[in-house]
Amino acid sequence: GHITANRSHTPLIAHYYRIPDSNIIAVQETPLLSFLSEKSEILRFSATLIVISAALVLCLTMYLHRILTRPINTISSYIKNVSKGDFTGSLTLKNNDEFQTIADSINKMEREIRELMEAQKQESEIKKELEFRVLQNQINPHFLYNTLNTIKWMASLQHADTIRDMTAALGRLLQNISKGSDKISIYEEMSLLDDYVLIQDIRYDGRLNVRYHIGDPEITQALILKFLFQPIVENAIFHGIEPKGDGSGTIDIYLNQQDKSIYIHIVDNGIGMTPEQIEQLLNPEESSQNRRGLNGIGISNINQRIKMTYGQEYGISISSKPGAYTDVLICIPYERSTSL
Repeated sequence: GHITANRSHTPLIAHYYRIPDSNIIAVQETPLLSFLSEKSEILRFSATLIVISAALVLCLTMYLHRILTRPINTISSYIKNVSKGDFTGSLTLKNNDEFQTIADSINKMEREIRELMEAQKQESEIKKELEFRVLQNQINPHFLYNTLNTIKWMASLQHADTIRDMTAALGRLLQNISKGSDKISIYEEMSLLDDYVLIQDIRYDGRLNVRYHIGDPEITQALILKFLFQPIVENAIFHGIEPKGDGSGTIDIYLNQQDKSIYIHIVDNGIGMTPEQIEQLLNPEESSQNRRGLNGIGISNINQRIKMTYGQEYGISISSKPGAYTDVLICIPYERSTSL
């Protein structure tokens, strides 16, 4: 502690301290005026130090605020412009530091967004062009369909039943070609095939016979890719039955369901094929002579359609015996329409 006292009329302040583990007390005397003067100096020094420290902290804060806030504001302003669709600039900061790394990342993101927008724009233009072509191509089937209706009407007036039936069947085929749906029921697919077979049967003077063998009638309500049967039956007629010479032949179509898959066998009693011919049919060269079916759609194209739609585990396989038969097997998943 401390006490105040007077020695020879001089005010003093005495500080005392007891030394631990002893009975000795240390005492230091200081003139009171000197003590108060030193205390005042210490207080002034402390105040000065506090003011200088506060000033330094303020300056440091302002400096950090300037070097941190300015690039952040620049980046923020640039991002706002990008969000408004302005991709004309390139973000560059004066200092090559962490903020420049962020700026480089933003520039990269901007380039990727610009490239993506350009790709989407091109895709949109291509889509519009394709839609226009589809609409334009639909004009031809509708025109032919209307023309065939006129021919059918004239054939009815002249009692030309064969011409009437053929034009009616062809009209229904063209009408279904113009429809945009990719999948139809097996029953509808069978109806389309019946129209095609009717036309060919007239051509072959009734010597062509197509028979259906359906395991469960419910299978006809399952969905199938449109015009899946026709190219295969056409291939069977022109490359299996017709080469026999007399134009007569039978095509048997078997429909069965096993587990969650549908198996369709299209079997003709034509001249058959060799393994090399089967390989060429499933993997044809890029030439017109290898294209089969409606609008040049070949069996290999149908096989690709099936795999692209349902997966690689589905598709077409062919077995044949030269001079006896050809069996085309179609495997697709069982799928029912929600409206059925």
